[in-house]
Amino acid sequence: MTNGENPQKWRFWPVIFLTSFYTINSSLIMLGIPIFFFQKGISIEIIGFLSAAQIIAYCFSPLLFNKVSDKLGRKKSVILAMVGVSITQITYYFVLYPLVFLIARFTEGLFLGFFAPNLQASISDNPWLDHSKYLSRLTLSFNSGGLIGLLFGALFLFFINDIILVFYIAPLLVIANAIIVILFFQESKKLNNNIGIKESANIDEKNSVLNNSNKSDDIKYYIPVIIPIIFLFGYSFAIGSANFIYPIKSEVLGFQPYSAYLLSFFAIFAQTFSTYKASLWSIKRLKEVSLISIILVSLLIICFGINEIYFGFIILFVIIGFFAGILYGSAIKFFMILNLTKHTSKYSSIMESLSGITYFATQITAGLIGGINLELAFFTLSIMLMGLFILNLFYIRNIREI
Repeated sequence: MTNGENPQKWRFWPVIFLTSFYTINSSLIMLGIPIFFFQKGISIEIIGFLSAAQIIAYCFSPLLFNKVSDKLGRKKSVILAMVGVSITQITYYFVLYPLVFLIARFTEGLFLGFFAPNLQASISDNPWLDHSKYLSRLTLSFNSGGLIGLLFGALFLFFINDIILVFYIAPLLVIANAIIVILFFQESKKLNNNIGIKESANIDEKNSVLNNSNKSDDIKYYIPVIIPIIFLFGYSFAIGSANFIYPIKSEVLGFQPYSAYLLSFFAIFAQTFSTYKASLWSIKRLKEVSLISIILVSLLIICFGINEIYFGFIILFVIIGFFAGILYGSAIKFFMILNLTKHTSKYSSIMESLSGITYFATQITAGLIGGINLELAFFTLSIMLMGLFILNLFYIRNIREI
């Protein structure tokens, strides 16, 4: 970077739109899968694999393509992701047969390995940014997209009770994303590690990541990698209960399909606030609040299995969304700090792969056990999460200043 370059010219708004549009797309399809295929008479076990097909590929694709992304650059990588996902989702217009859908979703998961990790890395690539501020905006766009998608799904299915149309509308958003990234996405002006201390000193001291008071407090901490991994499991168990097992339970209880979207809207609304706040909180506060959140999420999952009253589900969705958001925001912040302290972008890829693994574990576990008994699926996830809480107690004490 030359002295004459202005780092503030880097455009962040395309990242916001890309994140929001894809999250709208994802939220529409995510709830549509269990509802649509359950109505078609497909077994819960198979629905579990259909829901997890994308995630199965996403368990390894971010890590697999991490070095490829570094060579291609952020823009080319995100273009590849959105064009690839657009092609896979266009198949929805022709056939929604389970086997074809499984293949399409798996392929989509491969392309997504080029998407979110590069969006996150585009922030950490810019060392002069206020990373906490940009991270909070990224999480806000992620959650806002979920809110818009779920509210649209609820209203659409309330007036037009045909779930298949969701699979025709959702692909339009990733096609729009492909256009946005091609025309407007700007490559990050990454600081070359070989430039050395002298060149680094040319960066405005006020904006430097190492000199900003908020960020310097964060990067002084040593964080064991297993801690944000446990947070991701807690988040995935909460969201999996709400967005996979519950829609099937709602069908069994005779609730209308739009109600599942509406309840998830309440959860994401609460999650939006808590994730945003968690991304701004200090490490010391996150240590305390995250432990409380894991316990409460575990107890709330049990309540999902017991409750059969719709109003009760409204309360449960709001509360579980709030505490799940704290866990997700904590995980994102901890992985971002690991990126910054180790001068790498690999932890963005690691986080995305782990997100896939944790969500995959949730879907498959819930699908297999849910085929036997839906309530037992809720109880199993709750017990597993409580075990992770105990494990977390041993490692969270190792967070220390360095």
